[in-house]
Amino acid sequence: MKMPEADETLRNAIERARKEDPNLDKIDINKPGAPNAVVWGKTYYIFEELERKYGPGVMAKYFRTKRKLVAPSHKGYSMDDCVAVWSAAVGHDLFSWFRSLGIDVDHSRTDLFQKGRN
Repeated sequence: MKMPEADETLRNAIERARKEDPNLDKIDINKPGAPNAVVWGKTYYIFEELERKYGPGVMAKYFRTKRKLVAPSHKGYSMDDCVAVWSAAVGHDLFSWFRSLGIDVDHSRTDLFQKGRN
């Protein structure tokens, strides 16, 4: 189903982010003080790219995988955890891709990466 207004909203958010981080590869969206436009725009860009590369429904795969991997007792949920879940959901290690977007993530800081590979 086409949603032109939603598509335009996403494009505009990504464009605003590019005004501050032209290649979307410098500003870490998890760092305190990251510009709001970059946080939202880069996040939308990530979702759009994951859907383009792994197909529609990738977001649903992420949430199914998260429910499977993350125990209710898991303390906190870091960006490292998030990327580990995304990696398990799509079947590829996405840590280097997220790092290429300027986001400080490392699979060694989460137990979910290894859990998702089993």
